[in-house]
Amino acid sequence: MERLKHKARIALVSYPSLGDSLMYLLMAENLRLNGFSVTLFSSVVWQLRSWLPQVSVFPSPDAENLEATLSSFDLVILHPSQSVCGALDLGKAAQKWLLLSQTEKASVQKD
Repeated sequence: MERLKHKARIALVSYPSLGDSLMYLLMAENLRLNGFSVTLFSSVVWQLRSWLPQVSVFPSPDAENLEATLSSFDLVILHPSQSVCGALDLGKAAQKWLLLSQTEKASVQKD
């Protein structure tokens, strides 16, 4: 278990609000402290990156680059912005990633 934990690459993609971004920052730091390789995608936290040298932070990916950006991660926890959510095929996204959303459109049932 210890060996697998250190190899797991986790992407956290935060909703673009200060409150959500700070919760995702706490998740990223907790996962990092527990040995996971974590990358946080948040345009809000990206602006604070100089204060957080221990956290791997990148700006939020846009809908066109989302698939390519997240394809190398073992686990993706994604809370997309409304613009990204509107451009996604949510059924396919829910099959690949852990999808969190506040929109009715994102209420997707997995088979």
